[in-house]
Amino acid sequence: MAKYGSQNQRSKVHRHGNPRDYWVADLYSIGELNARNHSLANYRHDTDYKVCQLKDRYAWSTWRLKGLAAPYLSPSGLMKTPRDDQHAWYYFMEEAYYITANPWIKDWYEFIGEFRKATLINPAKDSKASRAIGNMFSNALQAYRVTGDMNLLNLMPDYVRFLRSLQDPQYGFKKTTSKREATFQAGFMLRAFISYMSEIKDLNPQAWAEAFQFISGYMEWNYNFSSFASYFSPRIDKPEKSVSAALTFVDPQAWYYLHTGISKYLDHLNGYLTTGYNGGAKALGNFKSWTGQFEGRYLLYIRNTSRTDSTPPAAIADLSIAKSGQNLQLKWSPPAEAVYYHIVYSDKPISAASTTDENYMNWWAANTVGNNCVKTGSVATCSFQTTQTGNIYAAVFSFDKSDNMSAMSNLAALSPGAVPSPKPASNSSVH
Repeated sequence: MAKYGSQNQRSKVHRHGNPRDYWVADLYSIGELNARNHSLANYRHDTDYKVCQLKDRYAWSTWRLKGLAAPYLSPSGLMKTPRDDQHAWYYFMEEAYYITANPWIKDWYEFIGEFRKATLINPAKDSKASRAIGNMFSNALQAYRVTGDMNLLNLMPDYVRFLRSLQDPQYGFKKTTSKREATFQAGFMLRAFISYMSEIKDLNPQAWAEAFQFISGYMEWNYNFSSFASYFSPRIDKPEKSVSAALTFVDPQAWYYLHTGISKYLDHLNGYLTTGYNGGAKALGNFKSWTGQFEGRYLLYIRNTSRTDSTPPAAIADLSIAKSGQNLQLKWSPPAEAVYYHIVYSDKPISAASTTDENYMNWWAANTVGNNCVKTGSVATCSFQTTQTGNIYAAVFSFDKSDNMSAMSNLAALSPGAVPSPKPASNSSVH
């Protein structure tokens, strides 16, 4: 298929620098656009969406086939149906543009940016399948990087907030009409969010913190319950075998270890790669060397790079909280190694360990505040507004320059209510 041929050909360009590989790679990309493209020249979401109503359709039932788009280029005679979001593996097209500067690809991304605004603005109308979300979101990110349209990047935080509203606060997976999540589908989605986080960390710390919360919930879902299973819900299913197709989750989990330093996620991942879980399969794919494949980039980086610092900052022990009107202020003594902080708050006591007890809030399901802290002498403070009333609980995590994540701070509280001790997550997976 073109997506694989072009990707491997591009890898050859980088490794060998052979001009022949360059031209073959370019032809693969143009072939993909011609065979499966769906685009409208000069389309603009603001002015044209109401007329065209362009939206994703599963299994390639598409507006392209209704005569809205231009015909295929002659003399190809190709009549492949365009890719829907569940199968929109356009990842190599961005790299194709950077290598070739082909204006056809640039024009296509101009359309893609406008097309993707429909879903980013009205997410409830399109597919909630995680694979479709990941492909759509990644495609929108590609369009932002190629075209420089900041409107695309500015729409993404609200889209992530919408997905967080669908996330199960006890188990961490995104609730959909099917009531189950597939680890392989989640892998596509989390890889897109990781790419998004690399774009916004310095531009929008609040959006970065919210995306980190969402990814953290998924890491706990996979670690505690799924263990690289196929379609699975810990609310309704018994433990299932790991499947080879969950290889898409390998890089997100490797990335999470890389940016938290929490070794249980790497140990869990290595178990999947070597033996599988619950009598199931280990990962499909090549995770031992780089040959141009899409999977394994973060894992291979970890395996080939020594982590010189694996000691996290000490947990904050003196966090305090005060409120004036809608303004909430936190104070604490900053650990010496801390370079940034991750703040969470909720109307329920916050649990550091994953729990299914609904009297408690898992830390990754709580509200979060971006790194807007101020350090004055030996005291760090963070002030932010909240409309939350009644009981308020808050906690802080700190990170050092090596991205080691501390344990959760003491739990600061305003008007705490009496609650029972939290029940831990019922870990039904085999690790």
